[in-house]
Amino acid sequence: MAAQQETSSGEALRHLRVKAGLTLQQVAEGADTSTAYLSKVERGQLFPSDEYVGKVAGFAASHLQSRVAA
Repeated sequence: MAAQQETSSGEALRHLRVKAGLTLQQVAEGADTSTAYLSKVERGQLFPSDEYVGKVAGFAASHLQSRVAA
């Protein structure tokens, strides 16, 4: 069950990134992580800490908010 929950976190990050109109590279750079690691998280191959998820989601969400406000 924990793996399914973690996979859902990766899927949620991908959904947020795409909705914000960002590439993997843009989010990875903005969240100070690697594109390869983020890609594996989104595909459910790696299971990051809550801190990592928050950092990536926070970056994508802030970009999404700025797009909506414009």
